[in-house]
Amino acid sequence: KELLAPNVSLFSSSSPLSCKNPTTWHCNKDGIPFFVELLERPLQSLNQNNLSLVRVRNISLAHLSEQQRQRDYQIYKAVVEGSPLLIVRLLPDTTITFANMAFCNYFGHARKEIIIGKKVYEFPPDPETRDYLITHFEAFAKNPKTLTHDNIVIAGSGQPRWVQFTDSPIFDSSGDLHEIQSVGIDIHEQKLAEIKIKQNEEKYRAILDQSNEGIALLEMETGRLYEVNRKFCEIFGYNASEMLDCQHRQLTTESEEMIKAAELELTRTAKLPVENIKVITKDGHLVEVERLAKMLMLDGKKLALISLRDVSERNRINSLLIKQAEELQSKIEQLQKAWSQTIDVLAAASEAKDPYTAGHQKRVAKLAVAIAHELALSDEQVTALRMAALIHDIGKISVPAEILTKPSRQSFLANLDFYPCWNTTWFKLTSLLVITCSACSICPGTSPTSSINIMNGWMAVAIPIN
Repeated sequence: KELLAPNVSLFSSSSPLSCKNPTTWHCNKDGIPFFVELLERPLQSLNQNNLSLVRVRNISLAHLSEQQRQRDYQIYKAVVEGSPLLIVRLLPDTTITFANMAFCNYFGHARKEIIIGKKVYEFPPDPETRDYLITHFEAFAKNPKTLTHDNIVIAGSGQPRWVQFTDSPIFDSSGDLHEIQSVGIDIHEQKLAEIKIKQNEEKYRAILDQSNEGIALLEMETGRLYEVNRKFCEIFGYNASEMLDCQHRQLTTESEEMIKAAELELTRTAKLPVENIKVITKDGHLVEVERLAKMLMLDGKKLALISLRDVSERNRINSLLIKQAEELQSKIEQLQKAWSQTIDVLAAASEAKDPYTAGHQKRVAKLAVAIAHELALSDEQVTALRMAALIHDIGKISVPAEILTKPSRQSFLANLDFYPCWNTTWFKLTSLLVITCSACSICPGTSPTSSINIMNGWMAVAIPIN
């Protein structure tokens, strides 16, 4: 009894051989109490004396540890009960052993007793999610480690909502999985925003892949491609993964000095002007492209937005069109030369018919061209006027030679009345429509009585320039 702590009785009153308190406090020599475990075993003696073998084991540290654990658990409960996070503890078979009020309220249960003892996979709304949770926790029990996963659950409002859970293992003293603590947070709005962003990214990706221009993002510091679209890959002949492994410098024929100058200009002005460059394809061919570049910041990185347009086909077509235009121009010049020669022949024939007026048409043409230049007429009008002047007397070809060389007044006047009509007839035969429109309109439907009547009723301001 001297070894017992005050107010502690070792044996029960009914049986002195049974321990009343199998665990109790005792005092050491210095009077310091310590916690012991008493194990009592009765002994049979030859002299019929009642004896017991009592084993005393000091369990003070274990007792203090258990007390500390209890205190810690109470603190833990106080903390998690006031937490807005959804906290639940499960057995390895997903039976709920603890849930804080936030968890209960979120799922619309006023009392914990409704939740305690249920399986956690009873809360998801659809069989697919339930099957996922069963598979998830079965795998977790085999390989317990902290995992985070997103799930759809039915909240107390009856609406499905996204919740992110982080599952952490709790081990016992032997290292076996004892419980699973799952901490959840409502991420419904965040998840919807992520889904919207993902949909927009897929939409923009589809738009970029349908673009006829090659578009890429280039990291300025590393020179590596950050993102490419379908057309960009087609220009170089690589697939997307191969393209992202390429260095910018190996894709262009530009020298190192030109590349550095372009990077400096892009950094200084945030853009590069449109220019044509040659790039190197996967099979080593050179392709001419039109390049446009702008600088932007994305995820804290300085990137160059590069747009490439394959202009090799356009250049081929342009070269073909230029060649065809040159050939057409050559043919036009040949036709103009032939036409000019034809006009000269007609003028010469007209003057040969009347040697007295030889050179008259050329002199008229020269004067007409000089006046046209003073009037600032176009080159086309000047050329047409010159040709018209050279053959303005072409009607003389239809006048008999004896009248031209030896005219009498009667025969002269008789033929002069039809002279404009003969001119018009010859103009129509030459198909010089541009410069004969006025001449055609001059000739009346009936024979005029005098050459003066040809211009009858015309005012100077009403006479067409042609």
